Amino acid sequence: MPASTNANSNQTNIISSNITFILSARFLSDFSAFLNMVALSSYIYYLSNSPIMVGIFLACRVFGGLVASLASSSLFRLYPGKVSLVCLDLIRASCLSLLLITYSDVHLTIIPFLGFILGVANSLFSIGLNSQLTSFIGPHNLGKTNSWITTLSSIGMVLGALSSGIIIGVFSYESVIFLNILGYLGAATCVALVIHLYPKEIKQSPLQQTFKQDIELLKQALAKSPIISAMLLITLADTLGSASHNVGFPIIAKYFDPSSAAQIMSYIIAVWALGKLSGALLSKRLGLIPKQEVTDENKKRMEKSFFIAVIIMSSGFILAFNQNILVLSLICFFIAGIGDGISEVCFITRAQHTEDKIRLPLFSSISFMQNTGFGLGMLISSIAFEYLSPGYVISIFHGLPILVIILCYFRIKKLNFGL
Repeated sequence: MPASTNANSNQTNIISSNITFILSARFLSDFSAFLNMVALSSYIYYLSNSPIMVGIFLACRVFGGLVASLASSSLFRLYPGKVSLVCLDLIRASCLSLLLITYSDVHLTIIPFLGFILGVANSLFSIGLNSQLTSFIGPHNLGKTNSWITTLSSIGMVLGALSSGIIIGVFSYESVIFLNILGYLGAATCVALVIHLYPKEIKQSPLQQTFKQDIELLKQALAKSPIISAMLLITLADTLGSASHNVGFPIIAKYFDPSSAAQIMSYIIAVWALGKLSGALLSKRLGLIPKQEVTDENKKRMEKSFFIAVIIMSSGFILAFNQNILVLSLICFFIAGIGDGISEVCFITRAQHTEDKIRLPLFSSISFMQNTGFGLGMLISSIAFEYLSPGYVISIFHGLPILVIILCYFRIKKLNFGL
């Protein structure tokens, strides 16, 4: 057998192994994230009985992500590759371990600070993995891998949400935190096993390039692509809606069953995650994302699918929070999850097929917008929940991305870019 054939076969095996390790790491990471999201949100609501405290905790977590998005470009240019990703998983595990070694009397005080640290680490991990994925698996495997990432991420959400409620009900919050720590350590191990095949792919611009220069490059690129600009604007509006339903989860869970709010919340998140899993699978089955080479037609299909999926997602959440029967609400959460899964796969895959020099600043900007929307949304919606019913609050916040999509659609049509 020729040496070139052996080399190609060996590289194919390494890529396959890399994809497996990355998918495993993302699964464990999202499984752990949803364990602590359900656990800490319900725990802080249990301790304080205040939606404002839930909002403050989540806002601290999101503010950490906002800070991370500003620093991510410099960090991953100075420390590209897998080492920084491993360190971020270890930081998340160490952060949660503080809840096991401190007295419960101080938990209400320290959880918002832990939320900030988790927010920093979560966002940096997401930006680092998304922006450098090409360097681990090559450009031809992005669509397939992103779809599987969303699929396994959704499975992790289902298992994490269900496990959290069950473990809290049967054992304790401490048991959830311990399992959480093991999950992050497992994710760190998987990332450490990845082999860096295309290191040149992460050197997207000079190390000395400043944040301001990144933004200038990104602005120039977005000026040539109004549709990508519209997708970013819709993402910002969508995160306001997402913030409101995250604050609203423990509230509506308590509305349906005050005595078992944690379990009801876990069911809600699990059903939503099952919908998201279905959406990710549909995006592959329906050919919404490319399997190999990306053409202009593929890009337009991803963009169209993103717009439609966001409308499905927001409509599903509006309907879910306006139901009086749990079963009907869960059906609506499932529909919202389908839209969420499709929109995430299409958006991330489309963003990863931008020019190398703007990919890292683009993902930093995406994270910045998402965290800005989450931070503002959580603070404003937590106050709104004090005075308005959950259905009204969600209708207002999730109605915004639908309105933005309609406005962007007519704007793009006017510019003759089409969809």
